[in-house]
Amino acid sequence: MLTYFLLTLSALVVIVNPVTKAFVFISLTQEKDDAEKALIAKRACLTALGVMWTFALTGPFLFKLFGITIGGFRIAGGLILFEIAANMVRHGAPPHNEHAEDHSEKRKALGNDDISIIPLAIPRTDCSFLP
Repeated sequence: MLTYFLLTLSALVVIVNPVTKAFVFISLTQEKDDAEKALIAKRACLTALGVMWTFALTGPFLFKLFGITIGGFRIAGGLILFEIAANMVRHGAPPHNEHAEDHSEKRKALGNDDISIIPLAIPRTDCSFLP
């Protein structure tokens, strides 16, 4: 039981990536006071927990509904990761200052000034190769 718990915990830590999320949280909440930071952190944690539980409970049903096998899912995930890596090799990694620019104007223009959902609870990935 302890082995299963440690294996699951390590997989969850790799998936959630709390170290990177901490840096993103700090950089995006510099101008906010402690009460706002606590609210954003609480909302992000609850949203991430909800998403994980939703997919944990409905994942097997969705796989069965669409006829997706674990092997097929692994192959699709590998292809997506390969495409992301190939784009990074071709075009290089994005510059570090790209994430440092002020995104508040973009979020306000889109009507989304809440950072607790995206990018904290649900990471946004560049999937420009997808339709």
